Amino acid sequence: MVLRLGKYHRTITETKLKWPLLEQTRIISIANDIISLNEQTHETSDGVDVTISCVINYNVHNPKKASFNVVDYEDAIADVCLGEIGMAVADNTRADLKTQEFCDLLKALCHAETVKFGVTVNRVNVENLCKGRVLRHFGINMGESDE
Repeated sequence: MVLRLGKYHRTITETKLKWPLLEQTRIISIANDIISLNEQTHETSDGVDVTISCVINYNVHNPKKASFNVVDYEDAIADVCLGEIGMAVADNTRADLKTQEFCDLLKALCHAETVKFGVTVNRVNVENLCKGRVLRHFGINMGESDE
């Protein structure tokens, strides 16, 4: 992307000449990337406390939106997805969280929110799911693993 006087001017795919004093180049990768989300604890619709962590697979499909609609698109992806995952956990039972349909639901929810700032969520994987609360600061696991 080429910025002229701090504003979007054009998108380039190969090296071209630019005005050194007026224009600057900002490089944004459009390749697939991942974000590992921190563990979070929520109560499911059947009243069970679960701790869940997920990995988001995404790519930038619109560099202009990713640069100018949010300050840091990776932080925005993490924040939006943490919120969507929390609401989805609260709306489902513990048994539902172990299904592929739940991962597909998470992908759809996260994608619907992140597309606004030029990001496509390709996949959401549940990496860790355990019953109870996990106290990592003290090295204590108060839950039982679902693995």
